[in-house]
Amino acid sequence: MNFREEKEMMDDLKEGDFSALARLNYSEELKETIQSMLSEKPEQRPSAEYILQQYVRNDAKEIQQEKQETKKLRATVDHLKKQLGLKRKKSL
Repeated sequence: MNFREEKEMMDDLKEGDFSALARLNYSEELKETIQSMLSEKPEQRPSAEYILQQYVRNDAKEIQQEKQETKKLRATVDHLKKQLGLKRKKSL
């Protein structure tokens, strides 16, 4: 995005036109968060603490899912190695 496009987007956002967010390569969740942060009414804006908690919670869920997937993958690999008569290498 060049300077002119960024300026146009900022002008649109200042006027309450959030359609510019659709052009960004961000997740829908992040776009919604940005839009809520730019609400004209302060009482409708999320607090910084709330936003951080949401993203930390999401990151923790993703990490837990990755750990579970890794555990399943290791079990599958170990099973296949056993079937093939191979031994698992010890990690350092």
